[in-house]
Amino acid sequence: MLEEWISRYDKVLLMRTPEFFDRLVSFGPGLNKIIVLTTAFEVPPTGPITFQRISEDVFWELLELYFTYEFSDKIRLVMDCGINYGRLYHMVDQGILTLEEYLTALLS
Repeated sequence: MLEEWISRYDKVLLMRTPEFFDRLVSFGPGLNKIIVLTTAFEVPPTGPITFQRISEDVFWELLELYFTYEFSDKIRLVMDCGINYGRLYHMVDQGILTLEEYLTALLS
């Protein structure tokens, strides 16, 4: 599955919570080569971004691969790990980046 997602999409976002779904969808055109893999119960209706619900087991397997291998920025992790260090997501929590700046950096 992972090989297929990496070859088919420009970006694979591994997301644990749906808090950015609306903002991602609002980025609009040009995002059709992005898939969001999420453990959220509900995924947004079809739009410019492909959303796919995955199980907790699959999420943890993908997370292990994410931390084990380098994917040339094809896979991005979007989750609040509760870790206090310079992750991009943490910079939003601390007010260093706006949510829009974060999403722009994430998708670039």
